[in-house]
Amino acid sequence: MPLWLGAALAVLLLTVALHAASSRISAANALARLAAIGGAMGAGLVYFLMAAHVDRIELVAGLALYAFVCELYVFVFTLSLYSVSANLLARLRDGELTAKQIHSTYGSVRMVEIRIARLVEKNLLTRDGNRLRITASGRLLVDAFLRLGAAFGTLCDRQ
Repeated sequence: MPLWLGAALAVLLLTVALHAASSRISAANALARLAAIGGAMGAGLVYFLMAAHVDRIELVAGLALYAFVCELYVFVFTLSLYSVSANLLARLRDGELTAKQIHSTYGSVRMVEIRIARLVEKNLLTRDGNRLRITASGRLLVDAFLRLGAAFGTLCDRQ
């Protein structure tokens, strides 16, 4: 494995581990914590690769890979945990909801209808008259979201 690739992956794993640890210590904004940790670790990656005298293209490749995967991490494990769809699935995991209960919680009727249609289309929810039920696939997805949210301190608000 090239040095730049190994270094970028090692720094990424360390960044995720530090972010998870910081989430256990502080309830402060998860994105701000990740930006601080990720920025410092990215600077450390640049310093390490420069000290190792890698070619400029390898330096750029290592930093680009690190930045891309950090961005993906932000989306998948931080922002998506706050999405309406993830929150709706988490609430339905705890029990059935009527359409009226969902609409009163999430406001915009059209927004909710679109998300419900997508979740039904993806086999994460099923319709039973005017009630929605979470499917086995939906339950697995919610369990994964909740476990990741607990690990990183970004649980969905299920109230």
